[in-house]
Amino acid sequence: MLPEPIAEPFTFTYVIGMQRIENYDNYRDFLKDYFQDRKKRFPYFSNRYFCQKSGIKSPSLFQEVVEGKRNLTQKTIAAFIKGMDLTDRDAAFFTILVHLNQAKTSQERDFYLSQLKNLKQKVQVEVVPADHYEYYSRWYNPAIRELCCIVKWNDDYELLGSLLQPPLKAKDAKESVELLLRLGFLTKDESGNFTQTSPAI
Repeated sequence: MLPEPIAEPFTFTYVIGMQRIENYDNYRDFLKDYFQDRKKRFPYFSNRYFCQKSGIKSPSLFQEVVEGKRNLTQKTIAAFIKGMDLTDRDAAFFTILVHLNQAKTSQERDFYLSQLKNLKQKVQVEVVPADHYEYYSRWYNPAIRELCCIVKWNDDYELLGSLLQPPLKAKDAKESVELLLRLGFLTKDESGNFTQTSPAI
């Protein structure tokens, strides 16, 4: 069973997130940074937690892959993508990067390197929508994005805003949550629980 969100009051200090996946040329480095980033944000995060979330039976697989003791297969690539909640684009990049790093022949490496370059070019030419600038224009939007997923705040925007340092007005907290939902950076299920759609933005 996965850990419940934090219920007790606390003051949240925002941690600057990890790099975008496009900046990596080794998927094991990405996984290592991903783990460190999650651990900073969510104290309960662990190798066992990740494997449970991914549907992987071996609780040590994540660490063994990071250390280079084991490779990923098509099945475990899909499981890792699920565990990290990667977007379709990030999942495609991660998959190609895994195949590139695990390629056994120069022909394979050249093939996946070409795919990786093509994908990077597509990412670089993307235009950031105007409303995405709104996300980056307020320091508290990334912090709210984290808080929504780790605190039981029950739609109490005054409580949500008070957990930040400096505190945020309820009105601003509400507008931030609405922005995150509109941009697709967060999703909300029928039970009122929030989930990030991607580990990094």
